[in-house]
Amino acid sequence: MKSKIIWLSLISLSFSFGEFLIATSPEDDTKPEIATLGDDIIVVYKNWVPGTGPKLRATRVDGKTGKRIWDVWVVEDSSSEEAHHIVVNNRGMIWIVFERTRKYPPVIGLQKLNSNGKKLLGKEGVDISSNPKKKKNPRLCLSSEGGVWVCWQDYRSGDADVYIAKISPEGEKVFEMPVCSLPGGQGTPMAVPSGEGCIIFWGDSRDSLPGVYGQRITRDSPSKPGTFSRERILLPLCY
Repeated sequence: MKSKIIWLSLISLSFSFGEFLIATSPEDDTKPEIATLGDDIIVVYKNWVPGTGPKLRATRVDGKTGKRIWDVWVVEDSSSEEAHHIVVNNRGMIWIVFERTRKYPPVIGLQKLNSNGKKLLGKEGVDISSNPKKKKNPRLCLSSEGGVWVCWQDYRSGDADVYIAKISPEGEKVFEMPVCSLPGGQGTPMAVPSGEGCIIFWGDSRDSLPGVYGQRITRDSPSKPGTFSRERILLPLCY
């Protein structure tokens, strides 16, 4: 059986294009996530390592020539990583969140690279939540202070809920809080920056027909000045 590999196609405004081979290992390379860093492209993909399982690699690609500038492991340990997501801020810092599947249940891991591919949160990265219950589907968005917001699907209540954590520019967790934990189950969250906070959207099964809901996380709420809190439930977007 042939192994899967990663290709990148560059398309210009004049519609000329070229394809470039990004991952050339003899094992499967799948699930690329991409973000821009100036004119260059950051590609994070899953590489299958015999005896270990899926591991994440990050590659910086010259946006004009398609040549690899550097290529590194996101985490250097015996764990496996899945379900990754990547964002890059205007200082060239690359944030990568993932499910760490070293043992069951999976936990949410985080790594930060600089523009040269150097790991800034240690060889193993950091774990976001110490709760022992299963977590999955992590997503990132940038914060206004140079860190990130990390949201995920969490099973600590026995059902699927949505949680979020604020991460400092140094990679330390500032706080963690539930976004929505109503009966019925919530999952597959996504977040976008909004002022000093963010807005999160997720799939929600609180009613007989599943819908999409949103929540704003904001600073200086009327009830708790100077702190972040859930401001209000937005209207369901689709049901």
